[in-house]
Amino acid sequence: MTRWNWVTIGCCCVTMLALWWFTPEIISCLGFSATSTQGQFGDQFGFYNALASSLTIILLAVATIYQHRQFETQQREYQELYAAERIRADQDFRRMEMQAEMINEQKQANRIALLHLRVKNEREFLTYHKAESHANPDEIEDAKKNLDKFEKQIKDEFNRVFVA
Repeated sequence: MTRWNWVTIGCCCVTMLALWWFTPEIISCLGFSATSTQGQFGDQFGFYNALASSLTIILLAVATIYQHRQFETQQREYQELYAAERIRADQDFRRMEMQAEMINEQKQANRIALLHLRVKNEREFLTYHKAESHANPDEIEDAKKNLDKFEKQIKDEFNRVFVA
């Protein structure tokens, strides 16, 4: 609320308090000096008192109904928002699962490619050293063992990834 709204509310409260406080003096100024006469004067406004009370109760009921409708609307909007967020979260989770699966497939493909490169290296090593007359027989034997080991790893990895 703005400052002027608070000032207006304050002025209204002070005015009502002053009227309530000075009501006996106002009534005596109107010529009603006796208490019984003042009571009769007040009884003239009984209808307005009942009307004001009835309007207050009706407005209270209307405000309660309006508040209940607003609450239901807010609750429905919250449920719709929650459902939309849940769907979005499920979609994000599925997307992350797919990305993780793609990363694992790429990792496996890279591992197989690396093993193929090792086999190629060992074959080139064997080819080069067989052509050389000064080749060390132990190195050639180690290269053959490595070649067999890498080829077996490729077969195992391929079977594990694509067959299983």
